[in-house]
Amino acid sequence: MWLVTLLRKTVELPILGQILYFLNTLPWFLRWMYGRHVYGDRSHITRDLITQKWRITRKPGARFAAAAFVTGTLDPIRSRKEFIDYFQPLPHPVLIVIGEQTPPKSREEMEFIVHFSGVQVYRMPGSLGLHEEYADEFIAGVLPFLRKFLS
Repeated sequence: MWLVTLLRKTVELPILGQILYFLNTLPWFLRWMYGRHVYGDRSHITRDLITQKWRITRKPGARFAAAAFVTGTLDPIRSRKEFIDYFQPLPHPVLIVIGEQTPPKSREEMEFIVHFSGVQVYRMPGSLGLHEEYADEFIAGVLPFLRKFLS
């Protein structure tokens, strides 16, 4: 936990943090990260996509949001037990969408949840950004669940 805090605090520093964030958001680095964690099919990572994502990184305060996201400080859950408690007992049905190319650590957590009663799973291509990369397929899998749940 101390390393995560150190990383977040370093990115928040006025000069050093700005330099580190600048280096981490160079277009070639964004392309590499999208190919490694976010998209399942590298051919979907276009120059236009990277340009759009890079522009987002230039918004005022963007480095603080990115640091909080990457270090997990946006996550209200602090332990695996607390995480599990959200799923047992379930107050309502849950649908979890799992991408075929999801990174191993994230996928392990997702697969763990699938085994709880009341949890439904929809598997599809993609990784952590599957809702963006395969939006039509994502909606096709999620809408029937929502319609059933909301009716």
